[in-house]
Amino acid sequence: GVFWADPCFSSRYVVCSFGKAFQTLDRSTTLLNTAFEDKSMDLFGLLGDNLYDQGGEVTEEFFSRVSLNVKRRFWLMVNGNHDNWVCGSPICGSPKDNFGIGQMQYYPMDSIASQDNRVFSFEIDPDQHRQWNRFLNNASNFLFYHKLGNVGFLGYTGAAEFDETLPHLEAACAYFAEAQPEVIFLLGHWNHGGMGCSKQMSVPAIRAALLQIPGCSGFGRRLKYMDGHEHCNYIQAKDAEGNYGFMIGGHGMADVMCAPQYGFAYLDTTNDRIRLFYFEISHSGIGGLLLGIALGVPLGALLGALLGKCISGSAACRRCRRKSLAMLSCGVLGALLGGVAGYFL
Repeated sequence: GVFWADPCFSSRYVVCSFGKAFQTLDRSTTLLNTAFEDKSMDLFGLLGDNLYDQGGEVTEEFFSRVSLNVKRRFWLMVNGNHDNWVCGSPICGSPKDNFGIGQMQYYPMDSIASQDNRVFSFEIDPDQHRQWNRFLNNASNFLFYHKLGNVGFLGYTGAAEFDETLPHLEAACAYFAEAQPEVIFLLGHWNHGGMGCSKQMSVPAIRAALLQIPGCSGFGRRLKYMDGHEHCNYIQAKDAEGNYGFMIGGHGMADVMCAPQYGFAYLDTTNDRIRLFYFEISHSGIGGLLLGIALGVPLGALLGALLGKCISGSAACRRCRRKSLAMLSCGVLGALLGGVAGYFL
């Protein structure tokens, strides 16, 4: 099967820095349609920040280009920060965000919410709570575990609380102890805490927690993970016995942690072997990173400095005794914030 994370092709809601340069929409849909003509392809995994969509238009365009051969295979979808708050963080949440409610219906998983003879849990109504800086959904809509062939999969959302997730992790481990897959892949989005995810809920942290639970502890290095969030593609974790953590978030978005990348992972567990391949479709190299910094940061810094100066001159800084110092400090802060934003623009 094929796995992506953080795929983007449109800047309708969030700046998709390299969507046009990498031609992600055309290339990604063509790749899927061609690959899944092969009857041996079993699954497609989307590991969060799925198309950076808020209203559904971007998702509709993507699916209009995907063939039935792809749509009828097993899909594994996990929830990411931009799927809950399109800006990427609960700090800037808004009433227009869907908190994964649209996502869970568009990509219906066999989640634990269905254990109560229903498909989804709609117990949390955002319009009733109106706390846009919180995860206004039931985590059970995104947590699933099962065995497909000889592989076990466990998917979850990092936006949930650890205490409410732990009983389900224990149930999943009990299931895997009985099902005995050859390998288990933990699928999540956040590679670290922040942006709506606690430190305990990051993918590496959940793997560590699973290894302490009876039923999963015996799998050891056969318990592996894939995640995204960081827009890079690399081996994220390994030990003396081999690789067990894989970042697959480079699919059109920019990131300060790596040169722009565009690729996907391919999992093959046939012939009594477990192999995970990485295919690089395109990249801009270090030149693209430097060019983005050279052009974006100065522009963002200039705009940020001007913005900071205006804020300092029109707000509380106006009443400061040392007005010039206050304006300078606000301007520097604006420059720093603008510089970071400038790179992504």
